[in-house]
Amino acid sequence: MKKEKCLNIGLDAYKNSNYKKAIKYFTKLIEEFYNSIDVLKLSEIYNNRGLAKYSIAYNNKFTDEEKNYNRIKKLYKEAIEDFDKAIELYKKFIDSSNCNENYKYDLAVIYNSKGRANYDIYNYKEAIEDFNNAIDLFYNGKYIENPNEYTNLYITDLAMAYNIRGFSKYDILKNKEITKEYNGEITKLYNETINDLNKAIELYNVYCPDNQYLPITYTKTGQIKLDLEIYEEAIIDFDKAIELYNSKYIENPNEYTNLYITDLAMAYNSRGLCKYYLKIYEEAINDFDIAINFVDNLTIAYNNRGLSKYHLERYEEAINDFNIVINLYENSNKNLKYYINLDNELYESYNNRGLIKYELGDYRGAIDDLMKVIEFNPNSSITYNNLGIIFRAKKDYASSNLYFDKSIEIDKNIFAYVNRGINYRILKEHNEAKKYYDIVLNNKEYINFSYKLFYCIYRLYSENGINETEYKKYTEQIIIDDLSRKDHYLDIKNNNYRLYNYTKINKNTIRTILNEELWLSHVNNFNDPIDPAIKILNEKNNNIFQYLIDLIAIGCISLTNDNFLMWSHYADKHEGICIEYDLYDFINNPISNVILKKVDYVEKIINDRNAILTDKYNNQYRLTDILSVKSKEWEYEKEYRIIKYCINMNNTIKLPIKKIYFGAKTSKEDKELLIKMFGFKGIRFFQISFDDIIINKLNSTLYI
Repeated sequence: MKKEKCLNIGLDAYKNSNYKKAIKYFTKLIEEFYNSIDVLKLSEIYNNRGLAKYSIAYNNKFTDEEKNYNRIKKLYKEAIEDFDKAIELYKKFIDSSNCNENYKYDLAVIYNSKGRANYDIYNYKEAIEDFNNAIDLFYNGKYIENPNEYTNLYITDLAMAYNIRGFSKYDILKNKEITKEYNGEITKLYNETINDLNKAIELYNVYCPDNQYLPITYTKTGQIKLDLEIYEEAIIDFDKAIELYNSKYIENPNEYTNLYITDLAMAYNSRGLCKYYLKIYEEAINDFDIAINFVDNLTIAYNNRGLSKYHLERYEEAINDFNIVINLYENSNKNLKYYINLDNELYESYNNRGLIKYELGDYRGAIDDLMKVIEFNPNSSITYNNLGIIFRAKKDYASSNLYFDKSIEIDKNIFAYVNRGINYRILKEHNEAKKYYDIVLNNKEYINFSYKLFYCIYRLYSENGINETEYKKYTEQIIIDDLSRKDHYLDIKNNNYRLYNYTKINKNTIRTILNEELWLSHVNNFNDPIDPAIKILNEKNNNIFQYLIDLIAIGCISLTNDNFLMWSHYADKHEGICIEYDLYDFINNPISNVILKKVDYVEKIINDRNAILTDKYNNQYRLTDILSVKSKEWEYEKEYRIIKYCINMNNTIKLPIKKIYFGAKTSKEDKELLIKMFGFKGIRFFQISFDDIIINKLNSTLYI
């Protein structure tokens, strides 16, 4: 057979998705005509054979059988070898020719294909290198100089390089073994990943908004922000992904594959998880419901929904969700142990169901569930810790200690150290308890449950296990460490870094404006007998928080300047003012012993539980949480609190003042006084007025 005919048969077979036939004829060309084919054409043949092998592997990669998986992986590797050969030959051709920029584009596309193959078999570092080469080649062309001259196909290929390079970096971040190699550069890798995905999104939106990869790129970007605990920003990305998925799915539901529908369901699940971490449990449950409606065996959504119901104390419903996960796995045809290695939902559901049984007093049932976890996952440190808690509840301290020790042996579980200390305190071995608490204090991860550690140390102090000096030293370290953990403040950034303080007009207010400060009130001086929550907790727990109450000062500020009730409550019945503060420098250049915390509007003040769930917050609270929670009925205030540990008794924070808003009933004399005193500072003045039509609506205009 002549080589031209052989080539045409191979190309036709490839175009018609008959990949096995294409491989056969491309192989025949290489074996029989290698020396008589020019370098460029030979590179194309290797590339086409690689694409045919890749297509077979990709179309069959979602296989459950280990034998088939190994065969598919082998095919991917053969495709990568073909791409390597194609690249080698293409470079040889470029080096020997005066070729135009289009040839660089063709070489970049081969690197793209190789990168995708490496990505599919989890060779993430190799994939990143391939996409680096592709992007360099794309930009070494004339795209930067004349982007409008290039076709959508060119831009799509460039976007894909950014896209899957971002996916590769993201998957490295999800693999703890690989991330160990990056030492202290994890934050840098997160930023690089977000930058790659944002670049892909930018290119897709401008040049090819219907690209199939755009929804999943939004989803991945949201997932990274979820990992970084930037939940509000993550929700925005998931919203966009869901909008894109739904627009395509609703138009042509029969055209979309199960994989597409699963991606849509996972976007709902991830958005629900963000809401879960923001403690918006009902909204989270709604997202998990939708995810399950799309994919009725989506175990991760059942597990997450169960956790949400657990926090709402809907225990029977939560147990039912965990039962569904367990039944789905146990009734499947998969080898259970093999499947566990792919997914954690089964043993997480056993763990979480067991903890509900523990809280309901069913210790035997709880132990049985947790032992099931150990059977599947003998290195589950959290599970050994939870078994220790249950045996402590049974007053079997010997068994309890053995389980805590096993948890510590596996991964130095910080919760197990705390619980070991609790056991020593119960057994009156105070020096040993102190040793374990010291270990915890040297691990900054404890900040996420600093409330519990503080309480444990207070109990040790109350039983004369440590003296007052030691107690105050421990307390000071805990509060200072807690104040060092900053948040992301998305809604403040979206508000141009502006927050507002409603206040009366008096000499303290005058001094505050003159010095451009925010006054912080000591906890004892709050008018509300149950705000902050630390006061009522202090009364109910033998004044354990009194030392903190005496040294903590709080400034209350809001995201809004036009709330009718806040003008009534805090600004002297609309006769006072509202001060606009600029928090840009405060947020971007944080100072020690001070934290800005968003108020959490809740049903219950604190519901501290011993047992550890499989979600990242693990039933734990920070000490500063009891300084920044209020009843849900105050949610309209949209309040933030600046919390300061006043070692030197200075009750103010320097904050630039940008504007002052006069209340609807502020007197003319007060207005003129403030303008006369502070007009020289560059502060702008505005007038609040009642709306003529809508009740309780306020308007603002520049005061002249």
